[in-house]
Amino acid sequence: RLRTRTLREDEREMVFEFENGAIWRFDKATSQAAAVSLPLEEKQDPTTIPMPNPDNPDRYQGVGEIARYFREQGYFTLAKVHGVFSGVWYLFRPLDRLFMDMVDAPDFVHSMVDLVADYSFRTARQFLERGVDCILLNDDLGSSSGLLFSPQAYSEFFQPWHKKFADLCQSYGGYLQIHSHGNINGIIPQLMETGVHILNPVGPTDGMTLEELLRDHGHQTAFAGGISKRIGEMTGDELDRHLD
Repeated sequence: RLRTRTLREDEREMVFEFENGAIWRFDKATSQAAAVSLPLEEKQDPTTIPMPNPDNPDRYQGVGEIARYFREQGYFTLAKVHGVFSGVWYLFRPLDRLFMDMVDAPDFVHSMVDLVADYSFRTARQFLERGVDCILLNDDLGSSSGLLFSPQAYSEFFQPWHKKFADLCQSYGGYLQIHSHGNINGIIPQLMETGVHILNPVGPTDGMTLEELLRDHGHQTAFAGGISKRIGEMTGDELDRHLD
């Protein structure tokens, strides 16, 4: 993913900057991060924002050797890249404005998505060529109560890129894993159409029922997770029943 440099750090927090100019603050006490400033807080041509070259081989030094070593030990290797939705609001545009843009400025949204997705896509190819088994897209698409946008918006802005990633991984004999918290039941059929190989975390506290997903779509993809985020609050007996 985009590299960072530390701008300021003390015992309470760290402020860091991504290669494209996005600045974030990390609170050490709470492990919470929040954007300080993003390059596209005002609308402008996204292609004017400096981005590193994802095909620069210097960015992947040692990746092939590391992947080969762990595969020889029997491990499943995975590389994480910026998601095509989360990468936009994390690196470029505040989330509330992005939601408004989906209605008022769809072409602008497409240009931002394409910039992030193309960078991640080319990065993913570099990892796959070096023997990594699986590409993980971090793309939280929902909240505990439902999707963050409509199924129609997913189809327009993000589904085509998810399919491209799945096809890319398939062409290398690899796998695409999409990470999405939240209740995303409303787009599960569309996600299945992309060819995604693994979906996580399938949180029951978000209304995602592993048994139903396995029954309806277990022949199409693998589901990683299905464990409550509240396991730290459970007694031993409650945890046993939950895992059963």
